[in-house]
Amino acid sequence: MNWQSLCNGNDEVREQVGSLEGLVLKLAQLKRLLVDADAEVLQALEDFADHPDFPRLAGWLEGATAQAAEFNPFETLGMWHREDVHSRILTWLLSPDGNHGLGDYFLKEFLRSSGSSILPSCADLSRAKSYREWPCGVGGVAGWLDILVLDSYLEVLCAIENKIFAPEGASQLTRYRKALEVEYRDFERYYVFLSPDGRKPRREKEWEYWKPMHYSTVLHLIERTIDDTNIEVNEEVAQFLQHYADTLRRRIVPETNKIAQLARKIYVENREVIELICRHKPDYRAEINQILQDAIGNQQGWSLDDTDAKYVRFHPVEWEQFRCFRTGNGWPSRAVVLFEFNCTAENAGLRLVIAPSKEPIRSNLLKYVKRYSATFNLVGGVPHDRYQHIHRSENILEQFDLNNWDDDTTLSGPAKLRQYVADFAQNDFRTMNDIIVRCFSEYESATVDQ
Repeated sequence: MNWQSLCNGNDEVREQVGSLEGLVLKLAQLKRLLVDADAEVLQALEDFADHPDFPRLAGWLEGATAQAAEFNPFETLGMWHREDVHSRILTWLLSPDGNHGLGDYFLKEFLRSSGSSILPSCADLSRAKSYREWPCGVGGVAGWLDILVLDSYLEVLCAIENKIFAPEGASQLTRYRKALEVEYRDFERYYVFLSPDGRKPRREKEWEYWKPMHYSTVLHLIERTIDDTNIEVNEEVAQFLQHYADTLRRRIVPETNKIAQLARKIYVENREVIELICRHKPDYRAEINQILQDAIGNQQGWSLDDTDAKYVRFHPVEWEQFRCFRTGNGWPSRAVVLFEFNCTAENAGLRLVIAPSKEPIRSNLLKYVKRYSATFNLVGGVPHDRYQHIHRSENILEQFDLNNWDDDTTLSGPAKLRQYVADFAQNDFRTMNDIIVRCFSEYESATVDQ
């Protein structure tokens, strides 16, 4: 099957689908290399390469990317992560007299979906009221329950504590429950603890009171409301609910996403093969680190300095003639300024960094950098007690470089890193080095004269 035909010109999806198509070709190569391997391993590779769910996954990727490109007010306004926004929407839907036009439909379905048995399904909840941020206080501690639904006629209530990303307070649910027991002692009370993962309350003694509810239940309830042919949903309300359902699926309960489910299914069915591949995946950080160290070592007049797993640092040997070069209070080498490569694939860039120092040379270096700002990409302000990046390059690597890391027929990631170091040595480095050497020289001449 030509999976690329599924992409319809979408570059992002074409790249993802191309990866799937390329995976099958590489699996065939791996199978040939393992010709003498265990028969079970070879059969597993063959099954994985012919997995029928790959085309389905490619098609769903296209659909998901198209959906993400559609207008969504929650995404546009950056409101999807705000707990109060979700509470407001639920309070509105749970109120029978809300302008959504659903009456008590959503409230009944919510109670039924949460496992409540406080009322028969035929009960009339049209007189219920829904409140957000119900104030309560116990033992001198103030609090606000996220949602309270009251039906004073039937003397029933539903308390809902809503948690998106923040955990509950140590005794929060206990205080809310006790406050409701005092305020509505004659009511039949039902407690719901709503969260993305449907977790139980922190305090074990609250388990018998608060019913855990998963946000996926809310998602399914909203989708059922949109699709239910037995009720009439206003077109604008239906569109709003669809936007909210899309937001829940992408942001709050992504495990309900069919792409995630299918990817998980493929992994479970092919775990041994996938883990074989993962055991041999590139260690980008370690390889980038070694490539940069070797490239720096090949440059005449450069010396490696304080290097670790995350950073490769170096300086020109020419700087060592100046006493002020070793007056820093940061790196063990006591260098006051160093060139530094970040070794992560996502940010493999070059920086020029000044270390903390009590000596005036630090401020002199900053003055020089500002004076020659066309040479340096000065980053941020000028803190006096921390490391200061006085030059930062763009990331050297792109996704293409990672996808073709071991490809000898292209300018692969390793080759691109080596070429960057060589180009830098012949061009920008010379100008930067001349400026810093001039600064060191003038500083020490001034110090001698004093």
